[in-house]
Amino acid sequence: MTDVFISYKSERRRAAEHLANILEIYGYDVWYDYRLVKGNNFNKEIDQKLRAAKVVIVLWCEMSVESDWVDREASLAVELNKFLPVKIENCSIKVAYHNKEYLDLTDWDGNPRTHALDSLFDEIERFTDKSPEPNYKELKNYGQLWLQFLKPSLKDLALSEAVTLTDLQKTDRTIPYNTENYPSNDPVNLNDFLFDQLTGLPKRALFTDRLYVATNRAKFENEAVSPVVFSIEIDNFEKLNLNLDKDIIDNIILIITRRFIRLLGSQDTLARFCDGKIAVLLIKENRPQEIALLAESLRRSVSVPMNIAGQEMKLTVSIGVSVYDRGHKTPNQLIKQSEIAMTIAAKLGNRIEAFRPSMLD
Repeated sequence: MTDVFISYKSERRRAAEHLANILEIYGYDVWYDYRLVKGNNFNKEIDQKLRAAKVVIVLWCEMSVESDWVDREASLAVELNKFLPVKIENCSIKVAYHNKEYLDLTDWDGNPRTHALDSLFDEIERFTDKSPEPNYKELKNYGQLWLQFLKPSLKDLALSEAVTLTDLQKTDRTIPYNTENYPSNDPVNLNDFLFDQLTGLPKRALFTDRLYVATNRAKFENEAVSPVVFSIEIDNFEKLNLNLDKDIIDNIILIITRRFIRLLGSQDTLARFCDGKIAVLLIKENRPQEIALLAESLRRSVSVPMNIAGQEMKLTVSIGVSVYDRGHKTPNQLIKQSEIAMTIAAKLGNRIEAFRPSMLD
């Protein structure tokens, strides 16, 4: 059962996502309609999710107070005695809700690790009878991410048309090390060339560039940097692509990449090469047992059923692994070797294979 349903105006999705990420880190099951594929049952499913949730957080802002959709969700939440209004911008709330005390987060700086959210957690606990239990590792990582990227406040995220904190967690969007082969003098073309437009993840060119930097560092920093490449393919992706709508395929990709992000470190890179192919660059992990453990965690994370547009889907991935060996492999060789191992793993499906020279025979 969903703990928290978040109602918001679509233009403020980034603020809703930031808050949802934090609540999930604190152990709450959160739902908001970014997970939903629009279709004939769109309104019905939202209604079902709202009714099933234990508490409905309504994010009041200048746009949501004028939204008939948010007003409808707020009214239903009041009727069901699960209404928790939260003001994220200075705005005039409708008269119908004047007698409902709201939580004021207009001055919250967006920090995931702050007592400014205590009152919100108190209210959520009152509705759900569930105490916040943070995953401290995830909270630390997300807090570092927030500090790293200019400390965006909830209002900044609400008003921003730029990437979200979740997007930033996927990539730091730094300038590539070597841009001589990249489209020049056109920021739009460069952005499209470097980043996948669906996920915001780096594409192959930027991933290769980061691997190039990592292998150069590895030559001089001994054990401090030890690049590892995972090539990952969604099993039977071509068949899925033929039989499912594009919106469902897009949601599958987004769900899988989000699950992967939660398992990676802040210095690692997650990239989408094409279609159902994803790559991971690990920077500082050289212990075979830990590499194998992470690969297995990634594989298992995909096996958890996904519910998309009312369909429960069970997918698997195949993973190929290639490890840098101090000056004897170029970035392209590392990627190629991991892809060879992935291709062999994919023959049986739902497997992990580390590259071995015998695979070239």
